[in-house]
Amino acid sequence: MKVSYPVHIKSNSSKTGDRKSF
Repeated sequence: MKVSYPVHIKSNSSKTGDRKSF
């Protein structure tokens, strides 16, 4: 998850922003 979307994680969160964003 964290390595999949490094851009979204930085913008949102590394816990829920990574998967929730997509």
